[in-house]
Formats: sequence, C-alpha cells, structure tokens
Amino acid sequence: MFPSCQSKSGVEEDLENLTSLVDVTFSASMPKGEFLTRGALLGEESNSALGGLYNLDLVNQYDLRYQIAIYKLEDNGTYRRVVSPTQKIEDLNKPVVFSLRLNPNRTYKAVLWADFIPQGTREDYHYNTQDFTNITLLPSDATATLNDESRDAYFVTKEFRLDNADINEDLVLKRPFAKVRVVATDWGLYDLEKADNFKVTYYGCKRFTAMNAVTGVASSEDLPSPGTVSYTGTINKTQKEYALNYDLSANNRTLTVDYLMTDLTEQTPIHMVLEALDGTTS
Repeated sequence: MFPSCQSKSGVEEDLENLTSLVDVTFSASMPKGEFLTRGALLGEESNSALGGLYNLDLVNQYDLRYQIAIYKLEDNGTYRRVVSPTQKIEDLNKPVVFSLRLNPNRTYKAVLWADFIPQGTREDYHYNTQDFTNITLLPSDATATLNDESRDAYFVTKEFRLDNADINEDLVLKRPFAKVRVVATDWGLYDLEKADNFKVTYYGCKRFTAMNAVTGVASSEDLPSPGTVSYTGTINKTQKEYALNYDLSANNRTLTVDYLMTDLTEQTPIHMVLEALDGTTS
C-alpha cells in the first residue's frame, strides 16, 4: 500500500481509510542545478559565489542527502508532523522525487532539507536534523572550519491544500543562510607576502544557532565585543581553489568562505576581525 520511500512506520497520522488516500509527488531540485566536472583543486568552473553544489566532489567524496517531512495544519493554527523525515541520497546534483500518500480534505506543509554527507554514510554530518523545527550545528561544528563548502545546506517549504485530486509539484530549494567571502585584490602584486591560513573572529553581531525549517525562522546568540571565538581556514598558496567570478582576475584571490545564518526579515550586520598568517607568522 505504500511506495518504497514511505514506510508505514514513517507515517504518524492515523490512516483510518487507506482507500481514500491521495497521491502527492514532489520533485525537489537545487538552485542552478547543473552538475559541473572537477579538475585540479575545485576545478576550472569553480566559483566561490556558488557553493557545495559546484565546488565539492560529488562523484568521489560527498553525497547530497535530501529529507522530506509532512506537517498537517491543525484547527488552532499550529502544524503537527504527520510524516516523519524520509531520506534520499544522491551522488549527483539532479532533481529527486518523493512520492507520498495522504488523507484528503486537509491542509499540509511539505518541509524539505538537503545537506552534504560523506559518501557511504546516511547520518548527520554538520547539522543535527532530528527535529526539523530545531536544526542545529552538531557540537563538533561549534568552532566550524572556514573554507568548508560541505557546510552548505538548502531547504524549502510548501503549504498545500489536498482535496481528492493528486498533486504533482516542482520545488526549488534555497540556502537558509548567507555566504560570506573575503577576497584579496592584490595577490601576487609587488612581491607581497602571501598567507596560507586565516583566523576570523566575529563580534558585536548575531551568530545564528538554529533553523526552524518549518517556519523558516532562525535563532541566534549575541556575540560579545571583543569576540571570544575564532574560526580558522587554510588555502593553497600557489594555486587558486576557485577559478571564476572574483577569482577570474589574476590578482584576485578568495581567502575565506563561511556560512552564517541571517535574520528572516531584516539585514543582519556582520562584524569580524581577520588575521592572515603564513604558518604561524602574522
């Protein structure tokens, strides 16, 4: 009675009349969903403006993990989860299809989350996704490393009224936080010293700590000034990680990349101290 991607144990709603269930199909895709080949480092098509979809090795190193959960709108205006998260793992950036069966004459919300995991695994890697209303960084990522494109992630929600007709919709996921880049424009000029690692300390702004994927609202903590937590990252001094966008110019070079959750409704100030080092020498 159930498609392979929806086990009976994964459905928390009382399916009192199996013959009345309606088919619901969602095709989920990523923004700019073209898969690009990789060469040296991140490849000739790599672009620090984009993200893990373009700059990670999805053939040999990482997989995309998609998860969908279904919530029902209750009479009091709250959402109750009726289908627990179902996973699909892909090693290419291509649309995935989720097929579900739900009771008609109700209003639901589909919630999709996608992130990167090492190939051959299914478990949480950077994000704790056990509760879609409170997706958080795992404790091991509390001082996450800079320049790690595998921290990229995506989500989308879709509220829909289900009557007696089947539903088949395409959904495009989006990044739930901002991507921050620091770019040098004088790399290789005047025989200047070159750094191979960096330390960033954020201060006097909000470091977002969690994401409610059901509502799209993020939560945060106020960082003190001066800052107390630093994040580090390294680069290859002799060869660029990225080839396009800002890095297309011979003397431009992306130094750090980071992902910061931002506020839903207004601009979020980001203050940072950046220290550049060659080994241990500032």
